[in-house]
Amino acid sequence: VSQSRYGGLDHGYTDPMAISVLYEDSIGRIYVMKTVSITGLEPNQVVEQVRKVVDRYHITHLYPDTAQPAINKLIKKAKIVNVMDEFDKKDGIYNGIALIRNKITPAAGGETMFYGLKGNCDSLCEEAAKYHYISDSSGKLTDDPIDDFNNQWDSFRYAALNRWMKGARSLSMSNQIGPKTETKEEFNAKAQQNINQWLDNEIKKNIIDHGYRDWE
Repeated sequence: VSQSRYGGLDHGYTDPMAISVLYEDSIGRIYVMKTVSITGLEPNQVVEQVRKVVDRYHITHLYPDTAQPAINKLIKKAKIVNVMDEFDKKDGIYNGIALIRNKITPAAGGETMFYGLKGNCDSLCEEAAKYHYISDSSGKLTDDPIDDFNNQWDSFRYAALNRWMKGARSLSMSNQIGPKTETKEEFNAKAQQNINQWLDNEIKKNIIDHGYRDWE
């Protein structure tokens, strides 16, 4: 199964600097392979964290927050990954959340398009438990999320806005089927089998290359 490997970066110092490592397979499923969340990093230390992620997970593109161009420039200068920091963040929070929600629970129905490697996504899970929409004075939920517990999700959003908004893959691709002689159930079963095989091969490869402890 062919896949794309890329990441998102949210800058921070008092709040965490966050990196999300994402693999996307040929039918649009997203696999969160690793999340990184660290406070108090200086710019050169951010570059080193990016280097570690690239060396380990072989991502080809990084989509960082555009609010820190100086740090983004340092990452570019290191020539360790393609840094894509020229994008419009207008309505990025709402569009990004919508894209992620549609991967988790496709609006057109079908199985989820969103998976995470157990034990490697703790910071994402911790934020998900706390990140929520703001309530107005009457207790009714608004369309605005809180500006807290969102660093990891922001890094995710930057990647989503660039890869899923502009990509050729449809958001409802989970419902596409193959030839007319192939049912939707048969197509989904075959796709899941291919993905399981790919993940199994990927994990075995990393165990060989990096040692089992890295995957615990």
